[in-house]
Amino acid sequence: MKNHPSLTALAFFQKLSPNHYVSNLDVWGYTIQDYPSFWFYIPGNTQSKYLVEFSLEEQDTRKIVYKTEIVTPNQSGIVEIALPETISPLEVSKPYRWVLSTTCEPGRSSDYRPTIQGVVIRIRLDQKLIEELSTATPLQQATLYATNGIWYDALTALAQLRQKFPQDNQIISNWRSLLQSVDLAEMVDQPFVKGAAVTTSALRNVPDSQNRCR
Repeated sequence: MKNHPSLTALAFFQKLSPNHYVSNLDVWGYTIQDYPSFWFYIPGNTQSKYLVEFSLEEQDTRKIVYKTEIVTPNQSGIVEIALPETISPLEVSKPYRWVLSTTCEPGRSSDYRPTIQGVVIRIRLDQKLIEELSTATPLQQATLYATNGIWYDALTALAQLRQKFPQDNQIISNWRSLLQSVDLAEMVDQPFVKGAAVTTSALRNVPDSQNRCR
């Protein structure tokens, strides 16, 4: 049987080690977007589903600004969590901490709750970079983001291109280089999984025995 990677954030740190609970990490990344996207590898489970919780809070005040839950997909793969425009946009220069954790995993006790987290900060661009981005192709924009340390947007730009043009060799090469630069080579060939995020009301479709830890 093929072993799948564990719960992983496509971010500036190593994947979660098995049976290891991460309580605090200083992982910083930048975005220029009001509503950035976050990307995670989530192991699928064909036998039973469980919930994964994503939350975003102000780093300094711990005020939660967004929270959602995901029903794990049948297929293991990379999932996008995009901040909705129904919440307030990220403020410039304010750090926000995101947390992704399993609320329950079949066959595990309630003490087992793998958690990964990091920080995103929205920044303003200087005029020179604004002009360069305005005339760049989507692939060139991804490169500019990466070159200037704007990780979240570089990742999102390339992830979107990978899904739109899955056979494009240049996009594949850039995707590989970006992930390898943060020690995530095993994520390069993982599939993208759509439709994993759910609303609170949709959680009613998940049997209670599957979304409660014991």
